Amino acid sequence: MTLPGFSAAHSLYQGVGRYRPPERSPAGGTGVLDQTVTPAYSPGPVTMGKCNAVVEDCLLQSFLLVFPPAIAGAQLACVGRQKIPGSTCCPKLCEFDASGPEAGCCDSGETCVDDRDFNARNGCCPAGQSVCGGKCCGPGEKCCGSNCCPAAANCCGDACGCQDGRLCQNGECTYPPFGPYTPPPEGVESIPKPATGCPAGWKECLNSTVCCAPGIKCCGNGCAAACVN
Repeated sequence: MTLPGFSAAHSLYQGVGRYRPPERSPAGGTGVLDQTVTPAYSPGPVTMGKCNAVVEDCLLQSFLLVFPPAIAGAQLACVGRQKIPGSTCCPKLCEFDASGPEAGCCDSGETCVDDRDFNARNGCCPAGQSVCGGKCCGPGEKCCGSNCCPAAANCCGDACGCQDGRLCQNGECTYPPFGPYTPPPEGVESIPKPATGCPAGWKECLNSTVCCAPGIKCCGNGCAAACVN
């Protein structure tokens, strides 16, 4: 049963809250790409459905039990009860917003981030997605320090990996003393020593007859990822 003039929708969006304005076209034009105005923080549709049901049920009880002049106060009480963090309408409070019991809240398991974060829903980073340095990462990404990086990244401090011949040393991508090293072809552990000497970052092995790739050990019988005694 929905009460005329006392619907949950009417109750949930009263007052002045903080909203995300419509997005403008990226080229600086006047066309509006998204006409939807949404609260800065708000739970997902499942929670909102439960919230509406709880508030409407409370309003129904008030309508039946409260003397008519007191209905307005009872309505505020119904909404106010759901403004408590951990309630049906506000599983996780991000910031206080008086525009409704759900405003300023995220779903349980979500993380509050900046409401302009494009990987989040209205400032709510979905459960199961990493949050790095206050930023919501995309699905499957992980944290390298305070940055979001691909799941396969070899973290070095805040970097998703070292490039341009640099090596990770003490959490920083730096060039080794001998300069940028020559990365080995995939699967190659050693090469015959060239007449000009081993490439930068490679080391001599087997009486200087071969060169071991960076990260590969020089063992008694040649180059290997790990020496076997």
